[in-house]
Amino acid sequence: MNRAEATDILRRYLAQYRALSYAQLDALVDASPLIGDALGPKGTRYEIEVRVVRDRGPGEPIRVLALIDDRGWRALAPLRDGFVVAADGSVRDEVPAQ
Repeated sequence: MNRAEATDILRRYLAQYRALSYAQLDALVDASPLIGDALGPKGTRYEIEVRVVRDRGPGEPIRVLALIDDRGWRALAPLRDGFVVAADGSVRDEVPAQ
C-alpha cells in the first residue's frame, strides 16, 4: 500500500464528515461503522471504515474515527485518522494519521 496515497485519500474522505454539523454527526452514531471504497490514482482499491461514536451520553463530544487499507496484509494494521467534534461545533484532531 502506498502510505502517502492512502493518507491523502483518507483525509479527503474525512473532509466530508468534518463538514457535517454536530447534529448531523449525532444522527450517524448508531449507523456506524460506515464502509466505503476509494480508488487511488495508481489504481489501488482501498476500503475505508468510519466509526462515529459518542464518548458518553447526549451532548457529549462525538469522535469520528477512520481506517483505510488496501485489503492486503495492511488490513491487519490499517492507517487511521480522526477528529472530535464538541457540541458547540468546535473540532480538534484526535488521532494523527498513521
